[in-house]
Amino acid sequence: YDEKGTLIGVLDCDLTLEALSVFLSRLKAGKTGQTFIIDKSGLLVASSTLEPLGYENNGEIQRLKVSQSSNFLISNTAKHLEEYFGKYDNIQTSANLDFLVNNQKELLQVASVKDDYGLDWIIAVIIPESDFMERIKHNTNTTIILCIISVLLALIIGSAITARITRPLLSLSKQMRNLVNLNHKTEGIISGFHEIQIIQNSMEQMSVDLINYTQKIEESKKQLEEKQKVIEASSQQIKLKNYQLNNIVLILNSINRLVGKLIPIKNVDELMETVLPSIVDLLEAQKGFISEYVPEEKCFNVLSTYYTSNITKNTSIFINECNIHSKILKGKSAIKINEAGSIKGETFESASIYPLLIDKEIEGVICILNKISEEKQFNVQDETTLETLSHLVSSIWESIYLFELATTDTLSKLYVRRYFEKSLEEEIKRSVRYKNELGLIMIDIDNFKKFNDTYGHLIGDKIIKAVAKKVKECIRDTDFAGRYGGEEFIVFLPQTALDGTFKLAERIRQCISEIEVTGFNKEKLKVTVSIGISCLPEHGNSSETIIRKADEALYQSK
Repeated sequence: YDEKGTLIGVLDCDLTLEALSVFLSRLKAGKTGQTFIIDKSGLLVASSTLEPLGYENNGEIQRLKVSQSSNFLISNTAKHLEEYFGKYDNIQTSANLDFLVNNQKELLQVASVKDDYGLDWIIAVIIPESDFMERIKHNTNTTIILCIISVLLALIIGSAITARITRPLLSLSKQMRNLVNLNHKTEGIISGFHEIQIIQNSMEQMSVDLINYTQKIEESKKQLEEKQKVIEASSQQIKLKNYQLNNIVLILNSINRLVGKLIPIKNVDELMETVLPSIVDLLEAQKGFISEYVPEEKCFNVLSTYYTSNITKNTSIFINECNIHSKILKGKSAIKINEAGSIKGETFESASIYPLLIDKEIEGVICILNKISEEKQFNVQDETTLETLSHLVSSIWESIYLFELATTDTLSKLYVRRYFEKSLEEEIKRSVRYKNELGLIMIDIDNFKKFNDTYGHLIGDKIIKAVAKKVKECIRDTDFAGRYGGEEFIVFLPQTALDGTFKLAERIRQCISEIEVTGFNKEKLKVTVSIGISCLPEHGNSSETIIRKADEALYQSK
């Protein structure tokens, strides 16, 4: 454009990917090293091998993936990058790596290149260690040869200079001996005693200077030794910090993997069984257990154990029997014990104990026992790790509690109707997609109103709890039970045909018929139920249809 904004011309420059490959091929990365460029999806942009960057597939040109490269070194490098980074999007900065190919070590430098116009490439340079070492060996041999030549030259030149210097010195020494022996016969270089005095004065001055220089050297040597000690101490501290930092990185990676396992968990027992072994391993301990505080009984109930001998699951640790748990309950803070002790007969040499708090109230306690290390004691890093993990467990425990609160009926401990219907809809979609069968059971307690009117609502609640418990005992882990109404219950059975649904319904009916609820006057109250069933796809392909069919069957049963 000119000064007035009028278009004068257009400048265009085309740069083909083949041109980049030609440029890369001219770069010398050792004898057999290679260089290539890829985008974040793993497609080859350029390669020093000058191989084709695409291929024809059904009449269309397809970009070549780096893992499909015909060059063995490049394809193996791509495999190593995928194993190391997971996805190419994870390569954001430069990194120096190494890996083995056919028992040969390869040196790899990879870097991410971005600009403000959408360019987002990855550049990789691979050099076999043998190429790198070959160059070093060559330089070493060259250096050795040059050193030998230098030494020989130095010997020759030194001999010539020595001969030239020592000749007059020997003459001078001979004349000094003649003077000492009062032999005044000199041979030209020294002609009288004045020269001897000059030499003597010069030697004395040199001696004084040498003493001064020696003292300064000694002082400098001491200063150097002190600085060396400071450097060595700093080096040790750096090594220690680096070791601690590496440990922290490993711990954070382990915690990150653990979080991925814990997030989907919706059950407290499963949470504790999953997290406890990981905590014991991270703290390099021998054993441990997690307990839940039961305020009504003033005790801690053990939820999970790991390699404990005397404490087992469901063991009760009463407050008045355990001083350690009593302190935890009062202080709501961690306790570290670096001496021998025991909890409920479980002995230990060291212990790190941390409370599990929800809304600043104790819900449980993590006890990690016996540090496996030379010092046999838990350190500050262990405390920090356990504190982080306890917060994590508390948060997930609270999430499980809130989930149960939102989805579980408080009386029957079965799922509420809204959550049941949502889960049924999802299961029906899966069953229709994969052409699986699905059974549905509706249960109604007979004469429940009569129980409430005659014996009161407390007895009615006991009956609902007893029936719900029997239903949960009869069904599989994959089955889904909910409270549908006041005295109505509903269960869906994934991958279950009509015959299997009928058999389970009959087993539930028989189990409930064995229930005896004790009234206020100690009388034994028998409970019976009426049941209706339906099945997908025989009775429909929607939740409304199969629920209606089961409800109609229940009405006939009543």
